[in-house]
Amino acid sequence: GGLAGYNATVNAFSTANGIISGSFVSGGSVSGTSSVGGLVGSNQGDIGNSFVIGSGISGGTTSVASAVGGLVGSNNGGIINTYASGGSVSGRNNVGGLAGTNDFLGSISFSYANVGSVTGISNVGGVVGNSYQGTVANTYWNTALTGGNLTNGIGYDFLVNGPTGVGAAGLSAAGLKTMLNFSGWDIANTGGAVATWRIYEGFTMPLLTSFLRPLEVTVAGSRVYNGTTDVASLATYSVAPDATLLGTPVANTASSNVSVTPYVVTSSGLFSTQFGYDISYIAGSITITPAPLTVVANSQNKVLGTPDPLLTYMTYGLMLNDSAATIFSGQLLREVGDTIGTYSINQGNLTLLSSNYTMTYVAGTFRILAPTVVQEITQMSLQSAPAEDAATTSEEEEKKKSAELLAEAAIVDDSGQPLSDPLPVCR
Repeated sequence: GGLAGYNATVNAFSTANGIISGSFVSGGSVSGTSSVGGLVGSNQGDIGNSFVIGSGISGGTTSVASAVGGLVGSNNGGIINTYASGGSVSGRNNVGGLAGTNDFLGSISFSYANVGSVTGISNVGGVVGNSYQGTVANTYWNTALTGGNLTNGIGYDFLVNGPTGVGAAGLSAAGLKTMLNFSGWDIANTGGAVATWRIYEGFTMPLLTSFLRPLEVTVAGSRVYNGTTDVASLATYSVAPDATLLGTPVANTASSNVSVTPYVVTSSGLFSTQFGYDISYIAGSITITPAPLTVVANSQNKVLGTPDPLLTYMTYGLMLNDSAATIFSGQLLREVGDTIGTYSINQGNLTLLSSNYTMTYVAGTFRILAPTVVQEITQMSLQSAPAEDAATTSEEEEKKKSAELLAEAAIVDDSGQPLSDPLPVCR
């Protein structure tokens, strides 16, 4: 065996048995020709609270290769609260995922087999290869296990003179990760329950709690509104976890909105390997604070005497599906005045309707401009052009005509000085 070759009573006249508890074998390989097991070769004592992970167990293929199991080769004692997972079990006769043989004094209970493959020629079972008046109860095997002649939990049962699944039911991999299937087991799906077994529903098959370290996960604190309910980034741990902690923390507030009353949140989503953690989730208080939102008015111009354009603005800081149409009412207003000059674009009655933001307003500039000489020149040039050519007059041609007009006429600016250089054409 990976741990012991033989575990038996102290002597033939004693009722005291050899006891193996709180033990495991991880990886490696065990080989032999008879009574070959991942933990113990031949057991006549008691084995409990122990497991084998990822070991290759081989009994060879010779005619005498017999009694090969993922946990024990031959059992004539008590096995309770154990499992074998991963690796492979192979032999010729009496090959089982947990025990090769289970004799008349043998008992197996509250255990399971999830080894990668179980292969043999005769008496091959997901849990026990050959049960000779031994008992098996509340024990399971993964029906996804592969191997020749593997169709039952017990390959051959002396009492029924054939294979059986009584006491050794097959479950799918998903079924072995469902607590409801382990009725009668001392098992918990929450941390800190002080049960023999710990299962992370949907993530792991049963793990032995005594090998797990306690870990508390709390989500608490505050964050700025971002339009989501996700607050998993606020998760904290009672101890710094190592790589045996798996999964991603999941924690959500009841709403994404800023609330006067803090949210109470309990996280989830984490699980562990057998060498990891018994995870407990502690409810925490979460505060969501308003996000900053900046409203910037777009500067506008108009020519004296023309109607005011629509006053618009840009927003910076809106989250996800929020839009200005849903969180604002009212409109911007500019400073009063209708003469040539510069005016401020003010917030007016634009009102923030959402408590999820705090708004900062940045005013814009509104300019009223006088009609320019260039506009008059452009109009003159367009009027003097043939109608059929007007639509195709290029910008360069317009500039040239403007220059000719300037040269021919004493065009002056507002101060009375002659204009000597053409100005940009307004179109």
